[in-house]
Amino acid sequence: MIQKVPIYVLILAALMGCKDGHVATLSSDKFPPVALLDTIKSAVFVQTLEHNLPEEKNVVYSPAFLYAWDELRKSGNGQVTVPDDNADLQYINKSISHRGALSGNEYTTKVELNGGTLRINASFARTMPFKEPLDTSAGGLTFLGTVVKAFGMPRYAHKVAEQIGILYYENDDRFIFHIVPEKEGDEIIFAKGFNEGRNFSEILQTVQHFTNRGKQERNKEGNNWKYSLRYGDDLLIPVMKFNYLANYKSIVGQKIFSGQYQWNIEVATQENAFVLNEHGAKVESNAKMEMKKSVAELDEVKKLELNKEFILIMKRQVARHPYFMMVVRNAGFMQPQTLNPYH
Repeated sequence: MIQKVPIYVLILAALMGCKDGHVATLSSDKFPPVALLDTIKSAVFVQTLEHNLPEEKNVVYSPAFLYAWDELRKSGNGQVTVPDDNADLQYINKSISHRGALSGNEYTTKVELNGGTLRINASFARTMPFKEPLDTSAGGLTFLGTVVKAFGMPRYAHKVAEQIGILYYENDDRFIFHIVPEKEGDEIIFAKGFNEGRNFSEILQTVQHFTNRGKQERNKEGNNWKYSLRYGDDLLIPVMKFNYLANYKSIVGQKIFSGQYQWNIEVATQENAFVLNEHGAKVESNAKMEMKKSVAELDEVKKLELNKEFILIMKRQVARHPYFMMVVRNAGFMQPQTLNPYH
């Protein structure tokens, strides 16, 4: 018996690489004007996949800031030292999970050293059009009690279904699927019910684990209905669009060492813009850092010279009272030093 499987996509878990390009339907879907992320309370940006995720907020990651940090590392011959008590900088300086996310020709960096000021930019822009536009939903989608615009496959359509692969299905609240866009080798993965995890890295591991399980389950007898879209199934994805600029305040003002120089971070920002609708997805990310060379604070040198009155105490460590003690107020007990005129 064919079972109806309504699929509602609630969590965008991963957006993986695609080639830059401009498709009329996507290019007409412009990003909204940029706004400061501080003006909303419902979202945060994280610079790495290892950052802890706050609860009840949308969380956005892209590797642009890490690409900028890589340029800083290159300028210091591979070495950057950050404060031990700054968690954000510790995550950033240790993270390597961004490597390989994009190839070297798929993002740009710019490094400018002007006097004692170092400016670093890193950015990328990606467009991922669908092979065929997906259908819009006239009734939208009720997302956690709010009716929002949606697209997908509200009614079975073969041209839509052939772009979509179900990677894992347990029930209507726990599943993974992906959409294969126009350019081969790329995908957009959506997962619902897999948001357990302290950070994105842990969530990605869980999604991959159940994706592998799905590969094993799909060929078992009786599971074919789970891993193919059929008449009666529906699939809905919320339309999303944003463009926010984050000021990484926890980083600004921090002193770091790169190579032989100490730098004071004066600017640390990242702009993330995103569109997802029936035509496809596109994302742009731009990170900026500006820092000024500062004079390293040398450790204060000590001169422990007994050149004035002093006390001398001699005692056993376990004893409360000394067996010898004196106060020295003049040079009467001291031996004169004969100066060598040749030294």
